[in-house]
Amino acid sequence: MVMAELTIVLDILAVVTLAAGGLAQGLPPTLDGYSMIDALQRLEKEGAACVGLNCGRGPKTMIPLIKELRPHIKVSGDIVSL
Repeated sequence: MVMAELTIVLDILAVVTLAAGGLAQGLPPTLDGYSMIDALQRLEKEGAACVGLNCGRGPKTMIPLIKELRPHIKVSGDIVSL
């Protein structure tokens, strides 16, 4: 008897919200006390294809924050803004 190997690949899209502890200039910490860079790096380490920020603050304030993140994030995808 020949047994076949079955491989199942699940592609799952998940959006995770990290609430920041205020609207301070620069990247505010999360409510859990992690820097935003640390939080996104942790998601990246666990296999996130892309990471980013929520654009509730508008593009004029988001673009400088994304530029601040870019040197610290190594994901193969882009830094996104929802």
